[in-house]
Amino acid sequence: MQALCEQLQLRGRVRVAADGINVTLGGTMDHLNQHIAAVRAHPLLGSKATDFKLAPSAGPLSSQALRESGFDSLSVTLCKEVVTMGSSTAKIPPDKLPDVTARHVAPSEFHALLHGDAPTDKPTVLLDARNMYETRIGHFEVPGVPLLDPKLRCFSDLPSWIDSNEAALRDKRVLMYCTGGVRCERASAYLRSKGEAFRDVVQLQGGIQRYLEAFPDGGYFRGKNFVFDERVSVGSSSEDVVGQCLVCQASCDDYGPRLRCHHCRLLVLVCATCREQGDDNTGYTCELCVASRPAVAAARAPAAGSSPAAQPRRLRILCLHGFRQTGSSFKGRTAALAKKLRDIAELVAGGLCRTNCQHSQGEGQSPTKAQLEPHDDMAARILKLPRTAQPRHAWLVSPDELRPADSGNTEAQWVPAPTTADEQQHLRQTAGWARSVEHLQAVLRGQGPFDGVLGFSQGAGVAAMLIALQQQQQRKEQVLGTVQGTSFLPAKRKSPNIGAF
Repeated sequence: MQALCEQLQLRGRVRVAADGINVTLGGTMDHLNQHIAAVRAHPLLGSKATDFKLAPSAGPLSSQALRESGFDSLSVTLCKEVVTMGSSTAKIPPDKLPDVTARHVAPSEFHALLHGDAPTDKPTVLLDARNMYETRIGHFEVPGVPLLDPKLRCFSDLPSWIDSNEAALRDKRVLMYCTGGVRCERASAYLRSKGEAFRDVVQLQGGIQRYLEAFPDGGYFRGKNFVFDERVSVGSSSEDVVGQCLVCQASCDDYGPRLRCHHCRLLVLVCATCREQGDDNTGYTCELCVASRPAVAAARAPAAGSSPAAQPRRLRILCLHGFRQTGSSFKGRTAALAKKLRDIAELVAGGLCRTNCQHSQGEGQSPTKAQLEPHDDMAARILKLPRTAQPRHAWLVSPDELRPADSGNTEAQWVPAPTTADEQQHLRQTAGWARSVEHLQAVLRGQGPFDGVLGFSQGAGVAAMLIALQQQQQRKEQVLGTVQGTSFLPAKRKSPNIGAF
C-alpha cells in the first residue's frame, strides 16, 4: 500500500487493520483513480462492498489544517482497529462484523425514513456517532425526530455513552450516521449486541458525504460536514451556519485557525473578532470541560477585561522511561495518568534513549535493523507473522552489555541481554551515562523548559540525578553544564517531585 501511494505521489493517511482498511488520500484525480483500480484488483482488499469516494479540493483551508490533517505527508499505519473503539467491540471477531452490524440504507431511503415514509409503531431517534467538534458545525435536524448527540471527545467514548443512555435507545428505531459510514459499522454492532430491544438500527450508507451528494441543497442536514483532510469541512448549497463562537456565541464554523481547548485539546470555534482580542488559544475552555469541570473552568477563566492568553498554563512534565521498556509499553503506562492530569499537566515523553539498548531477555542473537523495521508485536498478531525482538531501552547497563558507539553501524550497539535478572543487577549497571546525557541534552534543548520530571523505574534514578545536579549547582561538572545549558527548569521554581513506577 505504501509503495503504491508513493509511486502515485499521494499524500494522506492509510489505516490497515484486521477488520478493514480506511484510506484518506489526496492527489491528482488520475492518480486517485489508478489507486482505486489497484485496490479493486487486490485479492484481499478488492471487495465490491468497498465505497470509494472522490471529491475535488480547492486546496488546504490553512497551513495548520494541511499539517494537522496529515496531508503534507504520507502515513501508512498498521493498527488493531480501523477506527478505535476499544475493548467494547473486541469480543466481535472482524469476520463476524458484517453479520451483526446494522443494515445499510441508501441516502434516499434514509431521507424517506426521516420524512416518515415508513411508519413504525416504535419512536424514531437519530444518533450522531461523531465527535463534538464535528457535530458543532453540522448535523441532521428533523421536526419530530429527536437527535441524540453524545458530545464525544473521541469515538472510543461512545460505548460508555451508549451504556449510560440505554433508556433513550431501548425499543426505538435508531437511525445512525457519521461522516463516511466507517464509524457506524462498529457503533451499530455494539448497540445491536445489547439485545433484542436494540436491534432496530439502520446506518446511513456512505455517511453524510453520500447524503449531501444525493441532496445538494442539504436535505435534512444543516451546516457543514467535518472531513478529515485539508478541506476541513464541506457544506451544501444552503450555506447554513449552525456553529457558534465559543466566546461570544456569534455564528461561526471556521476551524481554519485550529484553536484548541487549553485543558483537553479539543478543537474549538472562535470567531475572527474574538481571535483578535487574544494572541493565542491558551485560554480557551471547551463546552465539555466547562460542563464536567466547572471548578477548573472557573479557576482558569480570564479575569474581567483580561485577554484569554493571560490564563495560567498547564504544567509541562518530562517523563523518563524505565529499564528495558519498549516504546509501546512506555506509552501505555502513561496513558491513564495523562488522561487524569490533562486539566493541570502535560506529560511530555522524553524519547527513548536508543544509545543504551538491549533486546528482550532470552534471545540468542542481537536483532538487526532489517528484523526490527518490517513489523512489531501488533503487526505479528494481526498478520500472523513471526514476532521479532522489540528494542528495550535503558539509561544505564552493565559494562559488558555495552559496545562502543559505531556511527557507521548502529547495529553494533546491540548486545544480547542476559536470560535472567537478579535483584542486585542495578549495582552493576554503571555504563552508558555519557550517552544518556547526550540524549537528555537533545530532549531538553529541543522540548524544554519543563516544570517537573517524572521517572519510571530506572528513569526515576535519572530524574533524581537531574534534580540533585540542579540543586548542587555544580557548573564545572560537564553533566551539570549540559542540564543547565538547556533550561531544564525555569528559574526561581521549587524543585519538582519525583515519581517512580
